Amino acid sequence: MQGNRILWSVARKDDDLEKFDYLMTLLDHNTQLFYYVVVNNLAQFLPILWTPTVGRACKQYSSNYYSR
Repeated sequence: MQGNRILWSVARKDDDLEKFDYLMTLLDHNTQLFYYVVVNNLAQFLPILWTPTVGRACKQYSSNYYSR
């Protein structure tokens, strides 16, 4: 049930960077749920959690970090 909510929330995000940020927040708050969702949906999440999204997140880190 929680996994379905996460999938629904991720699907509503407009771009991969937003999805990446959402998943990293999930990882910080609920590690078990993060890994459960990712492992069971690897094909969907691997492109988001790995390059090029990670590279883009690194480039925009300071602007994302300081805007909060």
